[in-house]
Amino acid sequence: MDLIGVVEAKKWAKQVGSDVMQAKRYARDVEIKGEECFIGGPWNLYKVPFMFSTNGRPYLKQLEDKSGVWFLDGREPTNHPRPLHAWYSPEELEELLKQDIVSANKKLAVEPFDYLGLRDYQEAAVRKVEGALLDNQQNILLAMATGTGKTRTAIGLIYRLIKSDRFKRVLFLVDRNALGEQASDSFHDVLLEDFLSFSKTFGVKDITQSEVESDTRVDVSTVQSIMRRIMFNNNDANIPTVDQYDCIVVDEAHRGYRKNRYC
Repeated sequence: MDLIGVVEAKKWAKQVGSDVMQAKRYARDVEIKGEECFIGGPWNLYKVPFMFSTNGRPYLKQLEDKSGVWFLDGREPTNHPRPLHAWYSPEELEELLKQDIVSANKKLAVEPFDYLGLRDYQEAAVRKVEGALLDNQQNILLAMATGTGKTRTAIGLIYRLIKSDRFKRVLFLVDRNALGEQASDSFHDVLLEDFLSFSKTFGVKDITQSEVESDTRVDVSTVQSIMRRIMFNNNDANIPTVDQYDCIVVDEAHRGYRKNRYC
């Protein structure tokens, strides 16, 4: 068994965002005695890669520093603590440990564009988004006029991000079914590498499908559907987990709803 996470538990009234510092000390100075547990590091300064801090309060945006589960991935020195709405499961942490962002960024940098068939300005838009990801930006807004091929650009971008292993599962979020049906059709119809559509290469859940399979790489869904899964779901197994989507692409973002991550 490998030790891959440490937790700093605080009292209900204590701040938790700043107390990741204590978890950092645990991850840096921990010692293992016995043969049942092992340390796989070091990762930079840390013997343990994942650090958590919590006071038991449910996440609330207005009291962000005093609620939720604060998390730091210590494998890269440029990573910063961020709040989570819930805990990672052991399986999710194992998957996260396998993810190598540095290698994925290198693969993304040399991935060709020729088979995507993008126009010059569409390729430039994709390059800008990927450059922002390299700079560790979490929220990226891409503004394109009507008729300039936003969905086509997004499909090319998502294909590159998944192929390079930069992200493992993407939520393509729309605000009404008609937009979701159009996007689903595009994922099935637009030809990419080796004259195959996106859905022929990676698993896509259409707007009409209710469950996300384990091999689904893109989930096309409405805001209303996601909210029902989160807030009005009697089956905990169907509620999206912290790590179910590591990237959210929002169509028509100007309509006013907000997300945790744009790509």
